[in-house]
Amino acid sequence: MPRLSVLRPALLLVLALAVAACDANDPDEVEAGTVLFVGNQGNFSDNNGSVTRYDVATGTVTPDAVPTVDGLVQGLVGGGDALYVLLNYSDSFTTGRGRIDVYDAASRTTTAQYDVRTPRGLANGPSLTGGGPLDLYVTNLYDGTVTLLDLGTGETGAPVEVGPNPEGVVSVNGRTYVANSGFGSGTSVSVLDTETGRVVDTLDDLCVGPRTLLADADLDVWVVCTGATDFETGEVAGGAVVVLDGATGAVRTRFDYDTTLGSATLGADGAVPSNTTAREVYVIGSGAVLRFDATDNTLDARVEVPGAPVGAVAYDADGERLYLGRPDAVSPYGADGVVTVHDRAGAEVGRFGAGIAPSALAFGRAAVVAEG
Repeated sequence: MPRLSVLRPALLLVLALAVAACDANDPDEVEAGTVLFVGNQGNFSDNNGSVTRYDVATGTVTPDAVPTVDGLVQGLVGGGDALYVLLNYSDSFTTGRGRIDVYDAASRTTTAQYDVRTPRGLANGPSLTGGGPLDLYVTNLYDGTVTLLDLGTGETGAPVEVGPNPEGVVSVNGRTYVANSGFGSGTSVSVLDTETGRVVDTLDDLCVGPRTLLADADLDVWVVCTGATDFETGEVAGGAVVVLDGATGAVRTRFDYDTTLGSATLGADGAVPSNTTAREVYVIGSGAVLRFDATDNTLDARVEVPGAPVGAVAYDADGERLYLGRPDAVSPYGADGVVTVHDRAGAEVGRFGAGIAPSALAFGRAAVVAEG
């Protein structure tokens, strides 16, 4: 396994992070030193995923910002200076191979690489070395398992069987929740004891296609379920947003929809946000982004965002800017997409180019603090 060095950040576990920024077209009004990373999945057969770097302060766009990417980008997880790039390959279904690259946002270098199975999500695990939060639970998309990765040694623990095609994962209150998406056919969330890695509960028949998991400031777990479409009959099993008590797994409330849903993000404040400030949840809906108030678990607004389909979402609470990754409407896996920038009401205020199929967004810190 190639090892360049070992970076030991405190990992912030959300699929896309909100940071302090303002209008992408007015750098003087934004908090300097913030960058947005765009995970471009790429075309399946070509293994040509990439990561685009957008400097919020200067508007500079850097294609192929993480030069070590050589596969399909399955997700980005940010945490201050550290960016975790989750990679699968066109042959991962048969070979079971995947990799996590750790990229330092400040120095713009890849500092570590970990050969894992088929990563799709990350969550904090127990410290195997006793040195702090250096161990991560990794969901393995193609083999229905979760493994524990020791960032100090690069070693992985024995796979823990969960449900089909696990994607999202989040750890709260000593429990690690795993969304068993089944590529739209799954209906369950597995619950592990974070310390032991053992499955202690399975929440069956929760919804269709659980995919994204988020923990808010109250340590409730938001389960975003995509739903599914039968392309032969046209029948749609609608998506849902289910809010769980993070300590027990009990359902606090749910929102059911007739259409399918996409991915989701938290809205938070600060250059290194955490779930202690997450008071809003943003979910990709049909032609709109659904904004939920995580304080009282209610739907706050349906923000209309017309245009090309949306594949990724991130929200900056300080600047009240919504970032949407959009694949090319004509050739989603053959042409470059864009990221559109919107105000809180949904009006587009800017855009910049991305790579093929932008499907993940995460914020980080720039190396040089720009002066406004």
